Amino acid sequence: MPRGTRLSHSNAPDGDVDHLVATLHESGHLEDLTYGTGDYTEELAGPYAVIDRYHQQAHDLVRDMVAEAARALGEPTERTPDARVQASWLLPDRTISVRVTQADKECPIEVCVWLLPPGITAYALGL
Repeated sequence: MPRGTRLSHSNAPDGDVDHLVATLHESGHLEDLTYGTGDYTEELAGPYAVIDRYHQQAHDLVRDMVAEAARALGEPTERTPDARVQASWLLPDRTISVRVTQADKECPIEVCVWLLPPGITAYALGL
């Protein structure tokens, strides 16, 4: 797996659906940036511009991943209009979902891939 990739077994918020999640990209915590502290000297004048750039990088990564995966899996069954935030392939034996996620404004912006039981998407589970 690429450096920095984390693979974990998890459960849906309601505890009913076991799944695997791989975190493929993480921006790092944004707390220091949003509060104007930390090692962000050249970026302190516009911390939200930096956060927007982190979101753009994550969205571009998802777009590229969807294009690459579509060559092997076909077009996604479900996706956001520009396929930069979320896409899912509902396959006969599993669902593969990829999306940009952020737990709250100070948490890292992440690109994750979920392997789920057939017919269930990460978005539908609130992941």
